[in-house]
Amino acid sequence: MARINAAAAYIRWNMPNDRPGSVGDQQAYDVAAFLLSHPRPDTPGKERDWPNGDAPEDAAYTTLAGRHTGPARH
Repeated sequence: MARINAAAAYIRWNMPNDRPGSVGDQQAYDVAAFLLSHPRPDTPGKERDWPNGDAPEDAAYTTLAGRHTGPARH
């Protein structure tokens, strides 16, 4: 959920809990942007994500596979 497209898609089709799918595209992106604008807790071991070097272009942190092209986020 650290990526805006993934967060917005989840919000769009799964929220609110009592009426999934009732949130529009723009509302979903607005909520996702709000959530992602806040600091995230640092998770130990996240550098082991994507061990095969297939991290997405917008990965928010460096992995042991060495790929990091996205903005720095902590």
